[in-house]
Amino acid sequence: MPLFQKDYSSDEIAQLENTCDTKAMVKALQHKDADTRLKAAAALGRMGGPEAIQALINSLATDPMGSVRFFAAASLGKTAGKEAIPALTRALDNHKDNVHQSAAQAIGEIADKVRNPILFDEATRKLIIMLRADHEVREASITALGKIRDPRAAQAVAATMSKTFSKHQIRLATEALIRIGRPSVPYLRQILAQGEDLNAIAAALALGRIGDPAAAPTLIDALTHIHHEVRRQSVIALGRMRVRAAIPAMLKTLEDSDAPVRVAVANALGEMQAREAIGTLQSLATYDFQASVRAAAEAALIRLGVE
Repeated sequence: MPLFQKDYSSDEIAQLENTCDTKAMVKALQHKDADTRLKAAAALGRMGGPEAIQALINSLATDPMGSVRFFAAASLGKTAGKEAIPALTRALDNHKDNVHQSAAQAIGEIADKVRNPILFDEATRKLIIMLRADHEVREASITALGKIRDPRAAQAVAATMSKTFSKHQIRLATEALIRIGRPSVPYLRQILAQGEDLNAIAAALALGRIGDPAAAPTLIDALTHIHHEVRRQSVIALGRMRVRAAIPAMLKTLEDSDAPVRVAVANALGEMQAREAIGTLQSLATYDFQASVRAAAEAALIRLGVE
């Protein structure tokens, strides 16, 4: 690529951005000094527009410095330009200087605004493979796949979630699977039934957010899970989905040894208008040794029209 020789100070780069001088900024992106090109790449991402996008695509493909290519990819994500998708997809193969990580993040940003999985067909295939990479690249790939919302990614993201003990990666995978929606449900049910405690907690939370009644049997079974937070999240999920078939099991769960679980059950029964729970809730409101549980039971009774 030609490298223009005119020197640009930081103030001049800022002035070009403030005046929206895209042509001059594109020239700065071809400067001999890598730091100038970095600043120009970042500014063009904020400025946006077809000329800026094309210049960033060229920089991503040809700049001799990996750090500049990294910034070019990141800036393309900020522009949300669909025309950048092919170049960013090719950049997923560029493993030097973590350009592929930056490209994955950029693809996710564009996908979150474009909302058309078909445009990301090839990117989805590559990102699924990148789930096997180191943790930072894996996290960028998980997030991007969630934003793309391609059902094909559900199994791979769930498999990654089930194998990790990283709270951060579990959270990212949970968010991604919620975004993907119902195609994630079979894999989340499996994690809830068989996964480690942290993974099972996340699975119950995700199932509640997705709201597919097909998950109800697994969530009901999880009311007897050994971990109290799995039980609590399962109660919340069932209440959110208004699964009336769960009410008998939830009434038994009012005897749970963990107070936050009992609070969650009382709240859920009130929200579900479970009038068959009135007697049990009255007893709980009177005799439970935890004030938070008594208060939740009283609130549920009020929802049920019992003063």
